[in-house]
Formats: sequence, structure tokens, C-alpha cells
Amino acid sequence: MKQRQNVDFAGALDWLASAYGLNLRQRGWLNKEPRQDIRQRAQAFWREKNYLSQLKLFAQVRKLDLETLDSAGIVIGSMEAFLANLGQDRAALDEAVAAGFGYVGDTGLSLSLRSVSLTPFVRGASVLIPIKNLRARTVGFMARRVVGDGPKYLFTKGFKKSDHLYRGDKVRRRIDSAQEPAALDAAADRFDLFLVEGVFDALRLESLGLPAVALFGASISDKQVEAIGELAELALSAGRALRVHLFFDADKAGRRGMADALVRLLHKGLQASFLVDVVGVDIEESDGQTKIDPAELLAGLDPHQARLTLLEALVPALDALAAVSLDHSFAGVAGAVEALDAGGSIILQNRLARRLQKLD
Repeated sequence: MKQRQNVDFAGALDWLASAYGLNLRQRGWLNKEPRQDIRQRAQAFWREKNYLSQLKLFAQVRKLDLETLDSAGIVIGSMEAFLANLGQDRAALDEAVAAGFGYVGDTGLSLSLRSVSLTPFVRGASVLIPIKNLRARTVGFMARRVVGDGPKYLFTKGFKKSDHLYRGDKVRRRIDSAQEPAALDAAADRFDLFLVEGVFDALRLESLGLPAVALFGASISDKQVEAIGELAELALSAGRALRVHLFFDADKAGRRGMADALVRLLHKGLQASFLVDVVGVDIEESDGQTKIDPAELLAGLDPHQARLTLLEALVPALDALAAVSLDHSFAGVAGAVEALDAGGSIILQNRLARRLQKLD
């Protein structure tokens, strides 16, 4: 029933009660107070445990303020401690498994037939980051290990990161509220949205008053493209054209991902009427850097400085594609295109045509 109706344990009981005309509360089968969602219950537990000193240290390392982390619901906590706190509450443990917080070991027995013991999706103290859909419903958590070996980032079991835009719910609320300023250049008829790879890139921009969503990586999925289209339609209904700025990491993977995302968003922009360009950041070889991400680039800048930096770095979509096709820096790419001889121009045209085939 939970799988068919896409509900949790309590939701399944409510659905069955409604379908068969039963009053579970009157019969005493449910508590008088509705059960708190397991994800909300977990966040409340971690906040109560108060790992504030560790969170402050993490904020300092990331050069973010606590207010930004708090507004995103980010806490430091232990998934093991939360699961242990559930004790013998079978319904809650069932919900924890459904939410991907933990999983039953390979004894071959269901949770109800074995001793209550779940393996958490992440062990030890971790930075726990709630992920919401566009309707502001928490659909999963991303965990960043504070200490220990293994993958740096983990997601709740079964969570599909390619289905969601991190902080898309925040952007949706901002569009709904017509919050100002909405555009880098203060244009009243536009809403600027930055599309980045990482969670902390999005939070850096958000801390500077700039709307941003993250892809959880350098590739964009069909569902994420559709979500951006939905935000564009919402902006249009509010009298503004969405302008999407692709702001990927300045490394090889970021440039490749940017070029692919740019073509796909140009195609979607034809349908949903939004604009697309690129924040073109080049790495200086003399600096010895192999990568720089938006969070690093904007660290230490105030909102005014950040806006000026971003405005100066904007590159039109076709110029950005030309830079990738020519393996050229973003800076000066327009002049490089103009300087091509006939043969070079044909080669570039063919490369761009192949990239843009998805627009046909």
C-alpha cells in the first residue's frame, strides 16, 4: 500500500481507514496527535542534541554564516543516535527504513521478525543536509562526513539526486514572493537564477542574496531540466523572464558538463521562454590551480562585489559553446572566433552544429 500510494506507514493507515470507513483514532489505533514526519522528527532530535560548536567550526571552514546554514535546515548530528532513540517503535523504524535513514541487515528476516537493529546510511557525526522538492517537502538527506574514511558525501538510501534541484523550493518561494532584487542588473522584468554543481556553491550565492540551485554534480538530467522549465513558467506568471546563468566549476569536467547542460537548456528555453548564458571563469595556469568552484571564487566578497564580479564574467551561450569547442578560454573567445580563417570557421561551425542538433 505504501508503494502504491507513495505514502509512509501512518499515511497508509489513514488511506485504509478512509477507504473502509474506519475511525482509527476513535478505536485507539492511532494516537490522538498526528505522528510527526520521520524526517522532521530526525531534525528536531539533532537540533535538541545541539552540536552547535561543531556546526560553527564547519561554517568557519566553509566561510558561511550560521544563519545561511540554519535557513537551509543544516545540522550536525548522528544518524546512529537517532535510530537508537527510536527504540522499539516499530512504526517509526518502518518509516526510517522507508525514508532511507537505515536498512535492515541481510539476515533474511523482515524488521518485524528480527531484533530491532538498522544499519544507518551514514555512520558517525555528519553534516546532515535536508533536500526538498519544489513543493518544499523533504525528500532526502545528504550527509557529509565530519571525520572518517570513505565517500565524503552520502545520500539517504534510495534517494535519486538526479530527480531534484537543491534549493529549488527556496527559489520557488522567492519567485512567489516577488522578492527583490531579482536580477543582477536590477532589471524589473527578469529573474536571475544561478545553476551550480554543488550544495555549498548554491548556499554561497544564496548568502549573497542571489537565487541559486545545485545539480549535485556536473551533469543535468531530464527531470532537472523540467524543474527549471517549471520555475521559468512560474516567473513568467509573475511578469518576469527567467535568466539561467550556468556557473559550473572551472575545470575540465565542469566545462564538459556546462556545454551539455547549455545545449539542453537552450532547447528547453525555446519551449518555456527563458534565457541562458554562462558565468565564464578561467583558471590561470600560472596559479597552479586545476579547479575553482563558485564557493571559492566568491568567498570573502560582499553582495555588491559579487554582483559586479558575476556581471563581468557573463558570456553569451554561443560564445561559451565556441570556447569549449575551440578549447579556448572564455575571455577573448569572441575575438578568437573572428580571427579564424575560412577553414577554421567551417570546423567551428560543424562542431557547433553537432552540439546543437538537440535543438532540432
